[in-house]
Amino acid sequence: MLNDFSRDFCSRILCLASGIAIVLAGSSLSRAETVDLTPSDSRHNQRVKVVFKVTGNLMSLQKSEGKPDLHPLKAVGNYVYEERVLDADTGRSLRYFEEAASDFEVDQRHRRYELREEVRWILVDPEELENMHVSPTGSLKREELDLVELPCGSNLVDLLLPKAEKSPGDSWTHDDKLLAQMFNLDAVTANDVKSQFAKIKDGVAYMTLSGNLVGTVEGVITKVEINGKYNFDIQSSTIYWVAVAIDEDREIGASTPGLQVQAAVRMVREAMTRPGHVHQETIDQFDLENVQHEAMLEHRSEAAGFSLVHNRRWHVFFEKPNMTVLRCVDDGRMIAQCNIRSLHPVGGKPLSMDKFQQDISMALGDSVRQIVDSQESQNDAGHKVLRVVAAGNVSDSPILWIYYHITHRDGRRISCAFTLGGEDAEQFGGGDMTLIGSLQFLDSDQPAEETAAASEETVR
Repeated sequence: MLNDFSRDFCSRILCLASGIAIVLAGSSLSRAETVDLTPSDSRHNQRVKVVFKVTGNLMSLQKSEGKPDLHPLKAVGNYVYEERVLDADTGRSLRYFEEAASDFEVDQRHRRYELREEVRWILVDPEELENMHVSPTGSLKREELDLVELPCGSNLVDLLLPKAEKSPGDSWTHDDKLLAQMFNLDAVTANDVKSQFAKIKDGVAYMTLSGNLVGTVEGVITKVEINGKYNFDIQSSTIYWVAVAIDEDREIGASTPGLQVQAAVRMVREAMTRPGHVHQETIDQFDLENVQHEAMLEHRSEAAGFSLVHNRRWHVFFEKPNMTVLRCVDDGRMIAQCNIRSLHPVGGKPLSMDKFQQDISMALGDSVRQIVDSQESQNDAGHKVLRVVAAGNVSDSPILWIYYHITHRDGRRISCAFTLGGEDAEQFGGGDMTLIGSLQFLDSDQPAEETAAASEETVR
């Protein structure tokens, strides 16, 4: 039997235990607190700041001793832009870049890339995966496209949210389409990426993002490892901070180097009380529903004295002052190559079609089987254009050659030679005509010098 002291002591212990149980129960309830992780449908513009850092190696197309050459790479990009999401379900948005610049170094050679003033407006349309980033005010250059194709797009981060009530400890997966859009992949073939609700503190829901992706870029296998965090302000229902580390391993492509890189993205989003550049009047002045014609890219060679626009299948493979080599790649396979050469000016009689065909037959020799077509015309810039199509065989494989000779009225000249397999002709279509139709000579104060051009020069 317990005496009074014992009973009193036991009562105190029981009361204390009950109190502890109540406290623990309260703590458990706190951990189980649910939050509606549905993003705000507010149409407020966001001011976005992004820092993007990359280190690692480019793997060159030229291989030594059976292994690709590695070229040390590092880059730092800084971005400030105003953004309005036009379609919350797809992430379609319009941005105005106040700053977009990257300092890029490969093999200790430094270059700086900046977005030109005339293309600071960028429409981002994730549903147009191949042409996701387009400027409604002009054609981007390839390096400008690379500059604005940031991973973890600010227009897409809200789509990471499950649009449901969740508690700390809960996790959810993400579909292939969203991850392809977020990490600049053409397609995702495998993914175990998930978000997890880590904790709640001071009105903020903290989430993590982690996992691995396998996908393709222009037919090239790409592996991506993701480790990141994003913070959701509960009161405003907005993701305001994102930080993601990315390890990417991409194989060498038909026209692009491989990658072994580590990247880091840090992003801050802040709601604007009133629009700055991106307001309804500005949006209305752009024909955003028909802007895909601006998906063409501009290539400009100051040294060779020409510019042209091309679709995004074309990549500059090689360039020096008097020669530019482009390759047309479709789903990882090269279907055509174009060699563009600047020729010596000629001030006398322009090259005739008969002479051009003779030059081609002489250059190709026994490889040519027949001249399929020949045309003389003017392109969009008013330059005289000679076009000759020849068919033949190389190592028993059918080959199609398309030769151009373009002459400016002041005597400056350019030759273009397209080469493609006979089986690729249908897929290539009239790709040569689109490219040559846009070719322009850059302004020049140098008078043409009359030269006797060697026959082979016009077709090499």
